[in-house]
Amino acid sequence: MVHESPVTIGVVVDANHAFGRGAMRGIEQFAQTRPHWHLEFYGERSVTAGALTHAKPAGVIAHVANQELGDVLRSLQIPVINTSFMLPDGLFPRVGVDNWQIGQYASNHFLERGFQHFAVVGHEGHFYSEEREAGFRCVLQKKDHTCASFYQRSDPRFPMEVTPLNAMRELQQWLSKLPTPVGIFTCRGLWGIQLTEICRLIGRRVPEDVAVVCVDNDEVLCESSRPSLSSITVPLERIGFEAATLLDRVLEGKQLGGLRSHHATAGKGKSRPGNGWSPQIVPKLIPPTGVITRQSSDVFACEDPDVAAALRFIYKHAQRSINVADVLDEVPVPRRILEKKFRFKLDRGIAEQISLVRIERAKFLLASTSFTIAEVATQVGFTNVQYLSRVFRKKAGLTPSAFRHQFCETRVSATD
Repeated sequence: MVHESPVTIGVVVDANHAFGRGAMRGIEQFAQTRPHWHLEFYGERSVTAGALTHAKPAGVIAHVANQELGDVLRSLQIPVINTSFMLPDGLFPRVGVDNWQIGQYASNHFLERGFQHFAVVGHEGHFYSEEREAGFRCVLQKKDHTCASFYQRSDPRFPMEVTPLNAMRELQQWLSKLPTPVGIFTCRGLWGIQLTEICRLIGRRVPEDVAVVCVDNDEVLCESSRPSLSSITVPLERIGFEAATLLDRVLEGKQLGGLRSHHATAGKGKSRPGNGWSPQIVPKLIPPTGVITRQSSDVFACEDPDVAAALRFIYKHAQRSINVADVLDEVPVPRRILEKKFRFKLDRGIAEQISLVRIERAKFLLASTSFTIAEVATQVGFTNVQYLSRVFRKKAGLTPSAFRHQFCETRVSATD
């Protein structure tokens, strides 16, 4: 048996937060397939060029959250895979979540619940936040909705601490002037909990007056909020796994999106990456998993009591194979009238709303569980796999298996 020489891989992440811990798990999962890899971990704020130079890593996987860290890593002249979209420039190949889709998930979440007023809390000067806001606004603009905005002052060091409430008087004033009910998307998870606390201070009810959706689904943070926070989930382990996979391909001198690491050949005829390799590779974007609905957005902001009652019934019972007749039994209104109300308020009919809820739940199960396609169909209220596949392809533009493949290429899935 041939034993490969040990290879040191630097990992620069912040293990104090959900993103860093999730990415670390994914990197370690990939490293199980590369016994010769030796992982050296460093904190984002404490890592220095000297420490990395001393360790002599063959490559680095890093969350490059600021220019200073980028400069340190670039000075090493070794392959670096970036899992951050804080900075817009492509210093290194990147693997990360599709921030545009995160924004779209948030806007669709509010639209499905009948909201007519929207706002976003973003981070000034940070690329990830700009992309999330752009995705959020894009969906709203197609529906002729406007969106208010509040921006956290930019800090090039990108501190991870929550800004103290006593320093957020401007946010309180902004929030108090928003029309209600309003759906607010916070581009960082930490701001969600702060927003709910400010609502308590100024007498705004969550979710009745202000519904909040954040990002990353940090369970400790989300469950500690008053009320608990709805959040868009990010496939953190998958990001780490894919970043490690990409670094492995670079170290092996393989083709990457039509580009190749092209450092001078060194020993045994193998191409070794180094200061001649090209980082200009199209980023690998991984879609968000879905929205975990908790108390902060578990509301239907619809002035029409019939539509609101029908929505509550659909969301509560969609997994039971309900149909339009069941909805009409719950909301005793002539079908023609209720259909007209649905199309006026939501721009879709009752049956389409039922399918929409089921498909969104199917997406979450496909992305986050190992259920077979048949089991997913049963869980979300479809009578058989064929029906699920037909509706899923129509709504999502691809089959359930193809959708699942985006999240875990190694997972075995049933045939559509």
